[in-house]
Amino acid sequence: MKTSLLIIAVLILLGLFVASFFIVSSEGIFLPLRIFIDGMLSDYDDSVRKANYDASDVLDCNDEKNPYNEYECFRDAFSNCYNAIVNPEIYTIEGDPIYTTLKITPECTIQGTADTSTDRFAVPEIITTECLSVGRGGYTWSVGACDAKNLPEMQFNFEMQLYPLHILESESAKEIAIENIKESILTDTSYEQWRQTIQKEVDEKNLGYFSQMMITDLKDELEQDEIPSFSLITFGYRDWCIMPSILVYHQDHEEPIYEHQIVHTCPAPDGNPNPYISIRDESDFGTFPLCQFEGQYTIWGKSFEFGPKAIGSFYCNSSEKFRAPETFEIIIPQGSSNLDVKNNFVPSELEIRYGDSLKITNKDNSIHDVILFINKHDDTAVFGIRVNPGESFVETVYRFGTFELISWDENEKEYPWMHGVVSVTEK
Repeated sequence: MKTSLLIIAVLILLGLFVASFFIVSSEGIFLPLRIFIDGMLSDYDDSVRKANYDASDVLDCNDEKNPYNEYECFRDAFSNCYNAIVNPEIYTIEGDPIYTTLKITPECTIQGTADTSTDRFAVPEIITTECLSVGRGGYTWSVGACDAKNLPEMQFNFEMQLYPLHILESESAKEIAIENIKESILTDTSYEQWRQTIQKEVDEKNLGYFSQMMITDLKDELEQDEIPSFSLITFGYRDWCIMPSILVYHQDHEEPIYEHQIVHTCPAPDGNPNPYISIRDESDFGTFPLCQFEGQYTIWGKSFEFGPKAIGSFYCNSSEKFRAPETFEIIIPQGSSNLDVKNNFVPSELEIRYGDSLKITNKDNSIHDVILFINKHDDTAVFGIRVNPGESFVETVYRFGTFELISWDENEKEYPWMHGVVSVTEK
C-alpha cells in the first residue's frame, strides 16, 4: 500500500513538472529549465569570482596622479573579485574633504567607509556601507547601490572625479581629449594612427559626437604680395562629414575680407559614428587673400557645430612685433554659489585684445550660466554659456568695448556677489 502511494505521488509530481514545460517565458524558454539553468550559471559565476579572492594578497589601486587609473584598477578588481583597496577623494559642496576607504570583500561586494569628521556642516561620524556596483559617467566614477549599515534607511553612494583635479580645474575632459588628438596629428604619421587616437579618446572620456578644426604650417610673418601657405585639418567623431568654412579678418576691417566654404559629397548619416580626419591646404580655398594690407590677419574657422573661432593668424609686411591671439582664463572658484562664501570671478577685471579668447573654468560644485553683457538692461550680450562643475568653456571675443560679466544659477537667479568687467581693446 505504501509503495503504491509513493508511486502515485511520484507520478503526480512528474506530471506537474512535465506540464510546466508548456508554460513559456517571454524569451521562449520553458520556465523550469530556464530557472534551473539560470541558477546553475549564477552559482557558477559566483564560485568562479570568489575563487579569485586571496586574503593574503591585497591589490592597492591608489594613484594620486591619475584617478582614472584608480577607477580602472578598482573596476577590474570588482569584476574579478580580487582583494583590492582604494582611498578616493570626495569633497562636500562646500569643499570639505571626506576621507573614504573602499575594499573588495570575500563575498565579492564592496565595503565602504566614510569619515565625516572633516565636514564642517555635518555630524561627525564614521559611515559604514556595503555596495554592489561600480560605474562611470561624464567626468566621474561611482560606487553605488550602497546601504549604510550603521545608519538605518540611509544610502551613501560614493562619487569620485574620473580625471586628475589639477587637470579638470584648468580644462574639461573634452579639451584634454582634443589636445591629445592634436598632438597625435602633429607627431604621428598615418591616418590609421590618428583614427585610433580619436577612438581611444572618445572611449576613455565618453565624449560622444564632436568636430574640430586646426591650422598648421602657417608662417607668422609674410612679405608684401606673398601668399600664405598652411594645412587645414578637420577631425572629429560623427556619422557624417562636415563642410568647413574659412573666414579671414584684417585688423583694420570690421567685416571679413574673405570667406570660402569647402563643399563636397558626404555619405548619408547612418547613426554609426566613426573617427574621421581630413587635410586640405590653401589651394583648396580658391583665391585665398595674399599679403596686401599691412598689419595682422586672423584666420577663423566655422561649421554647423562650432565657430566662428580664431584658428590662426599672421602679420603682413609689418615692423610690429607679431602677437598671436591669446586665451585668458577666468575661474569660478569653489564656493561661488554659496551664500556664506560669496566668491567672485578670478580675476574680476580683465583687459584683452580683439580676437583673444576667454576660457571660463568652473571649480564650483554648482552649475553656472555665465553671461558677458553688452547692455544688461536691454538683454544684449557678447555670449551666454552654461558651465557645469569641473568643466571649461572657451569663447573668442570679436567685439570692442567694456562688458559686464555675471553668473546665474540654472534657474536664472543671479548671484549678486559675482560681478566682473572685461575690456576689449585694440585689435
